[in-house]
Formats: sequence, C-alpha cells, structure tokens
Amino acid sequence: MDDTKRYYARLFWLQSAVRAILPGERVGACCRVPITGRNVQVWGRVDLKRAKYRNVVRCANVWQCPVCANHITSHRRDELQTVISTLDACLPVMISFTISHQREDSLTDSIHVLSDAWRSMTQCKCFTEYRREGVTKGHVRSLEVTWGKANGWHPHYHALFFMPEAGKIAGFYDDIRTMWLEHVNEAGGSSTWEHGCNLTVCDNSIAAYVAKWGHEPSEDTMPQLTRWGKAQELTRGPMKSAERGRYTPFELLEEYLISRDGGPAYWGKLYRDYATAMKGQRQLTWSRTPDLRKAAGLKDEKTEAEVLEGDEAGYYLLAQLDNEQWGAVLWSGMSGVILDCCARGDVEMAFNIVNDCCDMHIKSMAV
Repeated sequence: MDDTKRYYARLFWLQSAVRAILPGERVGACCRVPITGRNVQVWGRVDLKRAKYRNVVRCANVWQCPVCANHITSHRRDELQTVISTLDACLPVMISFTISHQREDSLTDSIHVLSDAWRSMTQCKCFTEYRREGVTKGHVRSLEVTWGKANGWHPHYHALFFMPEAGKIAGFYDDIRTMWLEHVNEAGGSSTWEHGCNLTVCDNSIAAYVAKWGHEPSEDTMPQLTRWGKAQELTRGPMKSAERGRYTPFELLEEYLISRDGGPAYWGKLYRDYATAMKGQRQLTWSRTPDLRKAAGLKDEKTEAEVLEGDEAGYYLLAQLDNEQWGAVLWSGMSGVILDCCARGDVEMAFNIVNDCCDMHIKSMAV
C-alpha cells in the first residue's frame, strides 16, 4: 500500500505514541474501547475519502489525539469555508500574531502572554472603533504551536479578518501592528515590528490553513498567499517543518516513534510539556460582535465531543464489527488500515483484513 493510501494508518500510528507518552489520559481508550452492547461501526463519505468509527469511546481532545483532531478540524474547516464563501463580498485577510521567545521559555507562560495580549488588544478603544465602524465584519482566530531546536516553543495566532473595503487594509494593519507591540509589552512579553505581525491577503481556500492541525497543509490544499506591502507576490508551497528546524506537535510524535536525535525519552518529554500547556485552550475562536457564524447562517458551534458524536451529512454505514472482530483488529494494530480501505470505498478489502486479523489472533492464542 503506497503512502497516499495510509492516511488513517498514520493517524493511528501517531495515536499509539500518545498512549505511551500520556498513560492514564482518556486518549488511551480513544477508538479502542467499544460502547457496551453495540457493534463497532464504520461510517464514511467515499466522495471525500473520509471514514470514521462509531460506537467507540472518543477522547475528543483536539490537541493530544491525532485521530480526533483529524475529524474535529475537518468539520471546522468545512464551517470556515462556508463562512468565507457566504461572505464573498468581504476580503479575507489573515494576520499572524507572535511574541519573542527563547528555548528555555515555558510554553505555558508564553501562551499566557499571547492570550493576555490578544484579549487586551481586542478590548482597546482603537480596535473596538474599527469593529464598530464596520472596517471588519468579524474575525476567526486559531491557536497553533510549533517547537524548534534553536528557539524552543513558538505559540502563535492566525486571525482571519473579513474586510469589505480593500482600501482600508493598509491602515488597519499599521494600527494592528502598533497595538500588538504595546499590548504584548503590557502582558509581560516582547515582540518586534518586523516579526510580531504578518499580514496576508488570501483567496477563499485559506480555510485549510487557518484551521489546520498538527501538520502543515499539503501542496494541493495550500492557498496562494499574497504578502502585503513592499514584498512581491509569492506562492508559499508546503512548509517542510523539519527542514526548517521546526516541528509541529504531531511531528514530535513521529520523532518519538522513530527515536532519532535523543531517543523517545527526549521527544516524549517535549510532547508531555506541550500536552500540559494546551489543556483548556481553544483551537478556533469566533468573534461574537459581529457574529460571523450568524451572518453566514451557521448554527451554534458544537463542542469537540458533539462534532465526533453527531451525524454528518453524506456519511453512511459501510461496515460493522462484532466484539471478537474488533478485538482482533486492535490486537493486530490494523484499525487505521481498515479506515483507509473504507474511505476509498474498498469495503471488501477491509473485511478481508478483518478476517486475516481474526485468523492470526486465534492462532496466536493457540500457541
């Protein structure tokens, strides 16, 4: 099976690392423990190459669990794309916000500075006047964290502002940069004019970038990004985090499993620090005044658990596994591979794998 067909297999492989690094957390039971009295089901949308298990315990942790994060962020990307498409009279403008950091800085402390600076900036008079005057029709903000060997943890926000008048972007950006520096300093951190804020005028495929999770977008989903100001227009291809000396959280898990450059203990500690710092953090936050979701006709935002448990349009039942079959699948570590088969519509292949798992499991117990 080539790499393009191992999407879910990779997610479950990464999840196995989280179970080892974070014993006792709910992720240890995620997509493993079946709901009592029910068969495990596989639901999917073959047209989108998506599949998921139902009637199993889910941890619903968008930060810790690659399997849950995949489904939750797919849902959020779809919602964000709906907003972008509905508000097509507005130009989506992305501004990234960051603070200066060193390798020895605590991720928890850096996130506190980042969030305090954002909260005070969005409550200040200058920002609220822009909002009241309709310069922006609202915003959505995502939190992202990477780690680098040179400068340690790098928490940052991507905020997508919806602006009806392109002529006001430059002034808005200049004011935002000034406000950000002031409020970062007030929050006890530091930033720079050059690197504190970075503005990008985007096309409507930016949803895949703003709502990304634990990895960078692939080449076919990465939008063309136009840098505002003196720089010429450029196209940012897929960013190779490891090549730049940076790692996303799920790339830390890969290093843990492969055990390079320090071994699993080194990478496991980094991931534990990350998991601790991210508890209670929101991945995606929508402005309420103005209310973007209401303007786009979306219903109330679902919690992570509601996203995972709810019915989604277009999904249909592909397969059911009884307790004996499910136990054999878990024993063999093939739960991700089975989802890959079902996502591309090859249910017969999935059941062949299930039967092979059962045969091997029975033989192993007879030895």
